[in-house]
Amino acid sequence: MQESLPIRIVSAFIDKAKQYTKIDELISEVLRLFIERIEVGERTEKWSRTAMQEISIYYRDIGLLDNVIELQTNESTQQKPSEVA
Repeated sequence: MQESLPIRIVSAFIDKAKQYTKIDELISEVLRLFIERIEVGERTEKWSRTAMQEISIYYRDIGLLDNVIELQTNESTQQKPSEVA
């Protein structure tokens, strides 16, 4: 059985993560290994210190984690037969 591409990519990411089971300090080496980029959105209220702000972390090899989770969810629902109530 052939794995889908996103699952293989996530598995490779997890294999990298297993090399770092104990991280006492967040150093540049670890950041470069796992993080591609971090995007910080605009605040909902300008000059407010407590306003909500969107932060997106793009991981190396897998991109934005929300997208990977959505892909896996969509694949699993497509593979399962739908139930009729």
